[in-house]
Amino acid sequence: MLNVRPPKSDMTSSSLKSATRFFWTSTIRSKNRKQENISLAAALNLLVKPTEPTKTYKPSLYDSLTKGSVEEQFNKVPIHVPIANDHVSDKFISNILHGIKSSNVSTNHRGVNYSQLYEMNRVDLSAFIANVDSQEILFDIMETFQNHNKLTPRVLTDIILNRRFHDLDKSPIDLIDLKQSTNFQDLDVYKIQIVLLKKYHDLKQPLNIVKNLKHNFDSIYLPLIETRKLTPFYEKIIWHFTFDYLNQFKEPHYIETLNNLRTSFLIWETTNKRKSTQISQEILNFHTDLNDLQKSFLETASSVEDPTHISSLRKLSMKYRIYELHPEDAKSESFKKEFGDLVLTLNKI
Repeated sequence: MLNVRPPKSDMTSSSLKSATRFFWTSTIRSKNRKQENISLAAALNLLVKPTEPTKTYKPSLYDSLTKGSVEEQFNKVPIHVPIANDHVSDKFISNILHGIKSSNVSTNHRGVNYSQLYEMNRVDLSAFIANVDSQEILFDIMETFQNHNKLTPRVLTDIILNRRFHDLDKSPIDLIDLKQSTNFQDLDVYKIQIVLLKKYHDLKQPLNIVKNLKHNFDSIYLPLIETRKLTPFYEKIIWHFTFDYLNQFKEPHYIETLNNLRTSFLIWETTNKRKSTQISQEILNFHTDLNDLQKSFLETASSVEDPTHISSLRKLSMKYRIYELHPEDAKSESFKKEFGDLVLTLNKI
């Protein structure tokens, strides 16, 4: 039997190992060389970013009908407007516009020469404001005076009391929060609040009168009266609306509590005429240190019931300020004459 030898392998084991080593080394060397080439190209800025494959345009019948032709669609360049943050308040912008608007002190489109108004004395300026027949002009005066640091409590009071000034909520200045909108002193701010009582009455706004009094009477108005920091003009406004709208206490309560002859007379001057006799008698009985002129006047007032004569007595009281009138005063002679004539008239009735 013949022995068949297995065919001789083409490669010996050692040859196979050598070949494997060769291919492995060649592959690694090839990879390393490629990586080195890429790094070198990157360092020399020779690499080119791969471009995105272009998409084949396919016309759409729907787009052509709704958006126009292809040429029209490609001609429309979208504009992206960045949304700006609102860093500036509306009030700030409004103040700037107001300043620009009122910066011209020459004659404006309504024929008002503000440069002349700034130079007017107090009496002439009050007369001018009282005769203004346009709310818009009043607004302009208020605004330009404020922006030029010319606004005074007197000017603002004249504007408020003008009959044409009726849209308080449209005022260029916040009348409720004057401490923030003006540089007025506290007392001046309180006086404006008192003037607003009369304005609310003229505008037939009783709820605002009540709101004003409830917010201010006990905490502000009454202490001002007690410390005598208000002139008769402001104090009489307070008493008039307090007794008509607040009604928490009657007149005798304040006459006795405050114990001030001036306040007692001011209460009598402002109270309802139907109560005139009663209130004058209350003053006569409570204040025991009256001089002869004051006593004679109150005795007469406590016996008069006719509204016309009550008005005449009140005019005398306001004109001569009887609460501070003394027999030795120079004006007492004039008072005696007028009062004597009135008494003679009363005696003839």
